[in-house]
Amino acid sequence: MQFTTAVVKSKVARRILLLFIGCALLPVTVLAVLSFYQVSSQLREQSLKQLQHSSKSEGMAIFHNLEMADTDLQLLVSEAEPSSKLSASDLLAKHFLRVGAFGPSREAQAVLGNSISMPDLTEQELHHLGTGKALLRSIPCRVNAGMECLLMLRKSKNTNLVVAGELDLVFVFEARTIPPGLDMCVFSADRAPIFCPAGDAALQSNAAGRFDHSSDLFSWRSGSETYDAAYWKLLITPSFFQQSWTIVVSANRQDVLAPMARFRQSFPLLILLVFWVVLLLSLVQIRRTLGPLERLEEATKQIAGRDFKISLDVHSGDEFENLADSFNEMARQLEMQFKAMEELHWGTLTALARAIDAKSDWTAGHSERVTVLATSIGRRMGLSPEELNIMHMGGLLHDIGKIGTPPDVLDKPGKLTPDEMLTMMSHVQIGVRILEPIAGFRKALSIVSQHHEWYDGTGYPNKLKGEEISLHARIFAVADCFDALTSDRPYRKGLPTVQTLAIMKSQSGTHFDPAVLIVFLEMMAEKEETQLVASTITN
Repeated sequence: MQFTTAVVKSKVARRILLLFIGCALLPVTVLAVLSFYQVSSQLREQSLKQLQHSSKSEGMAIFHNLEMADTDLQLLVSEAEPSSKLSASDLLAKHFLRVGAFGPSREAQAVLGNSISMPDLTEQELHHLGTGKALLRSIPCRVNAGMECLLMLRKSKNTNLVVAGELDLVFVFEARTIPPGLDMCVFSADRAPIFCPAGDAALQSNAAGRFDHSSDLFSWRSGSETYDAAYWKLLITPSFFQQSWTIVVSANRQDVLAPMARFRQSFPLLILLVFWVVLLLSLVQIRRTLGPLERLEEATKQIAGRDFKISLDVHSGDEFENLADSFNEMARQLEMQFKAMEELHWGTLTALARAIDAKSDWTAGHSERVTVLATSIGRRMGLSPEELNIMHMGGLLHDIGKIGTPPDVLDKPGKLTPDEMLTMMSHVQIGVRILEPIAGFRKALSIVSQHHEWYDGTGYPNKLKGEEISLHARIFAVADCFDALTSDRPYRKGLPTVQTLAIMKSQSGTHFDPAVLIVFLEMMAEKEETQLVASTITN
C-alpha cells in the first residue's frame, strides 16, 4: 500500500506510468489488433490470388492433356490404311476409355475397349473435321448420371476414316497443379458439370448466372460453410470446335483463416497477461527512476557516441552519488584507452601501407599520399567524419592486394604482356579476399574493389559505371590517378602537375566522375595559388 501511495504522489512516477500506458502499451495493443485483422485480410487475399492462379494453371494443364490425347488420335489416323485394321497403342489406352473407327458408310471398327457409336455431326462440325483438326463432343455419361463425358474425333484425309475416342476424364482433369486443400470443377458453356469430383450440388447451383467474364472471383455456401472460388475460362473453340469451358477452383474459407482463428482465442489472454506483467515490472522500477538515473542514462549515450567529455555532478549522498563518481572515472579511463587504441589502429594501418609500398621502390609513400589527397577531396565535398575515416582506412589499404603481385611485374620497365596485365589487375580481388574476413574493414572494401573502375564502365574488375561505383571509390580513382601520373614509374618519369591536370580534365565523364573532378581541380587551383602567393612573399 505504501509503495502504491508513493507512486501516486510522485510526479515523475505518475508521468512515467502514464507515458508508459499512453505511449507504449496502448499503441502496441492497438497495433497488435490492427495487425491481427490485417493479417487475416492478407491471408484471404493471398488465398484468392492462389485460387486465381490455380484455376488458370489447371486450365492450361487440361488443355495440354487434350493436346496429348489429340496427338495420339492424330498418330492413329496417320497410320490408317483402307484395308488394314487399326490397333491401339499403350499410350492411347492411358488417355482413352474406348476408341472406334468409322468408314464412309459409318461401318464401325472397335480399336480400344467396347464399341462406340458414331454421333450425328452438323455441317459445321464436319467442316471442322475436314480442316484436319480434332473435334470435341459432349455425350451423356453411361456411369455418372447427370455428368457429361467427352468424345474426341479426328478424320483421315487420305481414307476418309473417322476415329472417335471417349476420353478418360481422370487423365484429362487430373489436378496436377493445384495445392492440397483446393477442389476443382469444370463446367461446359451451358454451365453443365463436365468434371466435379467433389460433386457438390451447392457449387453446381451457384454456377447458374455466373461465368460471364473470362475470369473472376465469387463465394458460395454449402450448409454452414463458406467457400471462396475463382474461375477461368478455357478457350478451346479454335482447336476442338467446343465452346469454352470454365475451370472453378474452391477453398474452404474456414481452412484459410484457421491459423488466425486459433490466435484469436489466445490473443486477449496474452494481451491481458502482458499488461499485468509489464505494469508490475514498471511499478517496481519506478521507485528507482530518479533524476540521477536519467542523467546517468544520458551520459551513457554520450559515451556510446565516443563523447568522453562528460562529468556527472550528483550529490544525493547515496549509491547514485557513488555510481556517478565511478562513472566519471570510467569515462576518463575509456577516453585514454580509446585514444591509445585509435593511435594503435591508425599506426598499424600506416605501417601496413608502408610495408605494401615498400615492395617496390617506385610506389614508396603512394598509399599515404593518395589517402591524404582523397580525404582532402572528401572533406571539401562535405563528407561526414565517419565517411572520412572510412576513406582514410580504405586509402591506406587500397593496394594491399599487391602483396600477391610478383616484383618482376610491379617493377617491369616495359609494357606488360596480356598475362602480366591480368596478374597486375588481380591485386584488386586479392585485396578484397585479404580484408573481407575482417568485419572492421568491410566498410572500406568498396574502395579496395572499385578504385580502378572508370566512370564510363571501362575499368576493372567488374566494369562498373556511374553511380554503380561508390562515391568513395570515385574519389579515390581521381586521387590515385593523379599520384600515379605525377610519380616516377619504371617505364616513365613522373609528369608535371599542369600536364597531369590537363590529361585528367580531358577524361572527365569517361574515367572520372565530373563532380569529383571539379572539386579536385578547384582544390588544386587553390593550392597552386597559395604556393604562388607564398613564393611571392618569400622573394
